[in-house]
Amino acid sequence: LLGEKILSTEVLPETAVPAEIRHAPARRNEAVFPDQRRFPLSDEDVRENRVSALLPDGWIEIGLPTPTLEKRQLLVLTDLPGWNSGVAAHERVIDAYASRSLAYGVVVSAEEGTLRDTLRRVLLELAVEGMPIVLIVSKADKRPAEDVDAVARRLKADVTALMGSEPLALAITSARRRDIAQLEAALDTLQ
Repeated sequence: LLGEKILSTEVLPETAVPAEIRHAPARRNEAVFPDQRRFPLSDEDVRENRVSALLPDGWIEIGLPTPTLEKRQLLVLTDLPGWNSGVAAHERVIDAYASRSLAYGVVVSAEEGTLRDTLRRVLLELAVEGMPIVLIVSKADKRPAEDVDAVARRLKADVTALMGSEPLALAITSARRRDIAQLEAALDTLQ
């Protein structure tokens, strides 16, 4: 979406520090503590996830001068730990952000094609709060188009059944193919 690797993409669950990404006229990374103390971080610190000093309640603010964010300056994209990590600290971070969020982006790979039980439980909790969902089907290049469309329809139906309303937006994406037009349209809906 932003044209570069900004955050750690390790598969193993690591540090539970949220990363807020927004437009800025110049690139900046800052560690932020709950008392609003701040200190700069390098791009490498962020990519390598060297932020354990922020535990348990700090976060990272990343400002980027990208066209994608410049067009959507009202939005702050927040990368949170995965719901499926099984790490209690991750669940606490996600719970803390629920009240601060406009909507949640739920990412399910076309390869996997289904909602895990942990994600189903989270969606039920978000439904109680009336939280809108943007459903993102990633890795669309890993399956034939007709399979991806079927997966997207099934996921949308599952989310609708769990939440009592349709997702605010549905985006089918492929980072490898740079097919992100539907994701950008979903962000425009939020904007």
